[in-house]
Amino acid sequence: KLAGLVAGESLTYDPINLGGITGVELRAAGVGTVELRWNDANATPFAKIPVNSATWSSVAVPLVSIPEGTGKIVVTSNGGLELDKFTFTTRIEDLKAALAELKAAGKVTNGALTSLGIRLDRALAAQAAGDGAKVLSELTFVERQIPERVENREARALLQRNVAAVIAEL
Repeated sequence: KLAGLVAGESLTYDPINLGGITGVELRAAGVGTVELRWNDANATPFAKIPVNSATWSSVAVPLVSIPEGTGKIVVTSNGGLELDKFTFTTRIEDLKAALAELKAAGKVTNGALTSLGIRLDRALAAQAAGDGAKVLSELTFVERQIPERVENREARALLQRNVAAVIAEL
């Protein structure tokens, strides 16, 4: 259990490589934003995790900007937070969240969000039912459709990378 990550303090993971990672989940209490920075506590954050809870709560965010190679992650905060758990994830839920964030940023169309989102929903349902073959089938379909449905090169590359990571995790 980590206590009191306040402005000016940090937690460092070194060395780390985010290959195969699609998101971050933390369990925290307090009000503030946890920020992930690459190699330096003063670097621009590549992920921000908002926390606003008087009691312990879990907050998950997809990684839509992923540093390449091996380096260190510096975890900082702009507020008084208590952190209980910090987990890197590779899961279908991260794919859905990344797709929604990319849509909000104007990098994915409504059509791509809807069509790929339906397949990701089917994959999640199959996963809940314990049908691994169906999960793989749906994710493979999404992987094949991304080049046709996502025009933005950066968004396409991120989604392809993340789908491949989730498939590899199965």
